[in-house]
Amino acid sequence: MINRLRHFWLRLPIGTKTGLLFLILVLSMIVTAAFNIHTTRLSLDGVGRILSDISRCSNAQEAMKDEEAAFRAYMKDRTRENETRLGQTAVHTRACIDLLPFDYDRIGPERYARTWSIRNSYTGYEQSREEASAASLEAEGAVRKLYQVYDRQEFLMNYLQALTQITVEEGSAQYELRVPLLNSLPYILLLMMMILMVITLGMTQILSRLIVTPIRSIAEESRQMAAGNIDVPDIRVSNEDELGELVSTFNRMKKSTRDSIATLEENQRLSEKLHKEEMERVNMEKRLETARLDLLQSQINPHFLFNTLNTIAGMAELEEADTTDRMIRSLSNIFRYNLHTTEQFISLTQELKVTEDYMYLQKMRFGDRLRYRTVLGADVNTDTILVPVFILQPLVENAIIHGVTQKEQGGVVSVAVYMDGGAVRIDVEDTGAGMPEREFRKLQDSLRAGTAGPAGIGVGNIYKRIHSIYEKGEFRMSSEEGVGTQVTLVLPQDEKIIQDEYDDTDRG
Repeated sequence: MINRLRHFWLRLPIGTKTGLLFLILVLSMIVTAAFNIHTTRLSLDGVGRILSDISRCSNAQEAMKDEEAAFRAYMKDRTRENETRLGQTAVHTRACIDLLPFDYDRIGPERYARTWSIRNSYTGYEQSREEASAASLEAEGAVRKLYQVYDRQEFLMNYLQALTQITVEEGSAQYELRVPLLNSLPYILLLMMMILMVITLGMTQILSRLIVTPIRSIAEESRQMAAGNIDVPDIRVSNEDELGELVSTFNRMKKSTRDSIATLEENQRLSEKLHKEEMERVNMEKRLETARLDLLQSQINPHFLFNTLNTIAGMAELEEADTTDRMIRSLSNIFRYNLHTTEQFISLTQELKVTEDYMYLQKMRFGDRLRYRTVLGADVNTDTILVPVFILQPLVENAIIHGVTQKEQGGVVSVAVYMDGGAVRIDVEDTGAGMPEREFRKLQDSLRAGTAGPAGIGVGNIYKRIHSIYEKGEFRMSSEEGVGTQVTLVLPQDEKIIQDEYDDTDRG
């Protein structure tokens, strides 16, 4: 019989075995927790109820004392302050009396009778107190009413004191009955925890023999195989479940590995060699790209040009050539922005400023044919919004070159900024020539493919940067021939992960 049960247990799927063991452990924990909760609740509920009853009686007694003192103070000096205090203490006393225990089955006949008397007496007392406090002391019968209030206050105080005394005596008697159980409660809890610990250790041992031992054997042989020792004995387990199948499969795999290890090592060597060559090629391309950039920058020294422009602007200012001075300073601002902006992100204020300088220069070139406007939403704070550097100027430049200047009458280029949830939305729109549908589809295909094509380097660079920097960033574009083109950028402001591979040299 024992062998049959053992064979049946070994053939059970591992999921069923672990499920049964887990069920036993959970049931043990539930039984232990239920017993502990029931014992603790049985011991402490009565004590808590006793303390609550005593506290309520004491609160009612103290409230009655405060009301009595407030009434005497008001009758002695009928000021607004004393009247307010009397009203507050009266409300508090009524609330405390209403909270007195009033369950006949729980508190017994004597406490119930005294509580009933206190509640009814207080109702009559309230009426007498109102009449006495409202009447003048010189009125007929006022003194009699006043002493009637004093008598009822004394009656209520005596009854409240007696009720408190009875409640304390009954609570002490009930507490004495629960003391033995409260004293033994820690030992009961300790015993249940030890029983649960023994059950948990037993389940752990069973699971270890069931799962951990075969896996440990596999792991040990895997380490030996990784060290190059393929000629190790096969693993033997008594499991006939999924782990048994896993061990058998591992033994077969080991045999196959022994036969093909030489080929795998050769393939690995070839792969490493190819990978090394590929890395060298990539590094060579990076160095070549850097060299090209250095060559381009060395053709014109930007710092020299920037300083020269500042000198010319100073001369124009001395000669009172205001338009020339502003044009040169706008161009200088653009150079300064390019030279001194080393961060990948910059405030929207600075980005809009360099765009405005660029537009001023273009307006001087195209005159009234080119108009520019900026629209900011009411909740937009450009100082706190961060955007990738040089994100607007290429779009505005495209709007001028491919849009507005293609129309004889010119057009308008507008930049609108709005907050859209946790993101900033920037719309760059022109009323230029627009694009035919076929050309527009070709442009979108080139953007998605990551090639310059009709998109141009600037727009393609912005499209790539937004989708590389922001996980939820968007670059949307629409165009209609003869009407204009609109580009919408959605730049989340709450994303913290920034791609490092696109630095300032990506500004295109």
